[in-house]
Amino acid sequence: MTLGDLVKKYRESHNISMDEFSKMCALSKGYISMLENNINPRSNKPIAPTLPTIKKIATAMNADVNSVLKIIDSDQEISLDSKSENLEPKTESSPKIMQHYNQLNDLGKYEAEKRVEELTHFPQYTHERKAAHDDYINEPGELELMKNDLSSLKIPGSNE
Repeated sequence: MTLGDLVKKYRESHNISMDEFSKMCALSKGYISMLENNINPRSNKPIAPTLPTIKKIATAMNADVNSVLKIIDSDQEISLDSKSENLEPKTESSPKIMQHYNQLNDLGKYEAEKRVEELTHFPQYTHERKAAHDDYINEPGELELMKNDLSSLKIPGSNE
């Protein structure tokens, strides 16, 4: 059994779409499709997933990597060179958060997504930060309020 066969069997037995599974393991839907078809469209050769890919898939299936490796055929080529498989999108997602997410039912997943989205509205949890009043800069009086706020800020290292 190839890794793609295992993925397809898992998806079908758990009634999970390819799109849902791709999100669960932080891989593209196109890559999951290539795995299941076991063909690299660039070379027309069988897919050779990397160990990090297998780990992502194992995590999505709530399995450990060793179990997955024991299930797939010895014919399944596995790439040890992470640069050789550039079909996968580069992600910063944490397997730990995905593992927790994957244990949730549909209602739990909905709530988790809402909470993560809520966190994006707090500047301390996001990469982009705006200055005070920046979103209303064109409103009358806002520029003056910004100047007052800025003048009241303490400069780090000063005694003022």
